Amino acid sequence: MTSSPTCTSEGPKRCTNAWTQRDETKTHGYPDGYRAVLAYLRPLRTTPTAPAARPPSPRTDTGWILTHPLPQSKR
Repeated sequence: MTSSPTCTSEGPKRCTNAWTQRDETKTHGYPDGYRAVLAYLRPLRTTPTAPAARPPSPRTDTGWILTHPLPQSKR
């Protein structure tokens, strides 16, 4: 299998595909297998952040305003 130019030139910082890295390192004589490469790459992978909460819809906003009116003293 030919090595990926992205993984070769950029190193593990850009290529976090363990299979591609394993294939590349095997061609250079690395004796260990997929699990060793996976363990090495695991801390380099970024964890996805939770998506931002969606803003409430206009219907939800209107419903909340109409069912929770401000007291006369706070207007």
